[in-house]
Amino acid sequence: MKKITLISYVSILLICFSCSSDDDSTNDTFAGTETDLEDFFSEEVVDALIALDFTINEGGSPPNLQGTYFASPMILTDTNVPSDVIGSKFVDLQFTFFGQENSENTIDFEGETLSGSTVIERLSGIDSSFISGEGNDFSVFSIITGEIVNTGAVADVAYAISGTISNDGILDFEIAILILDDRGDPTNSIFLQNGQGRKFIDQDGMSELSSSVDLNGLSLKNKAFLQ
Repeated sequence: MKKITLISYVSILLICFSCSSDDDSTNDTFAGTETDLEDFFSEEVVDALIALDFTINEGGSPPNLQGTYFASPMILTDTNVPSDVIGSKFVDLQFTFFGQENSENTIDFEGETLSGSTVIERLSGIDSSFISGEGNDFSVFSIITGEIVNTGAVADVAYAISGTISNDGILDFEIAILILDDRGDPTNSIFLQNGQGRKFIDQDGMSELSSSVDLNGLSLKNKAFLQ
């Protein structure tokens, strides 16, 4: 396993100063094709996901993802933020998939970033998420609302999560985020700029079912949406 030597913990969506194949289906079910993603997000967002080297698992028969998962340690692997340092460690992410509807390939998403057991941000993608994939491989695409708990600041964010579901959690977890609308952060002092984004992996290769995680044993200090 590659050793990460950076010790600073930085945030997912905040400014950091320290540093396809065609779908063969004959219906309109979401299958994660480039056309599907451009219809859901935009061409610019899809281009940004590709530039971040995000894995897109296409297909109209994704696995059942419903459950709560914990991703840690989150390591930055790709970014279009000039000040970022590849290999930096970011805050942990706990997230839940629920309400999966296979007829439309829709799914609901909620999550939170954590410093130890303290919630720093709340993430909501209810009624705004699609799933694609085949076998055990999947991708989820969401337009989420991210709220900083202690200030109430809010932004609209494109979230994309891919991996392989297993009995213990998600293997080869990766996540990409892109700011869609910072909702009036004119000085760019809270959130990344609109259009900026990052991709992360879970360094240990497994995002566990959170029922098996002891959150009280964590000690992350920094916030995910703040400087």
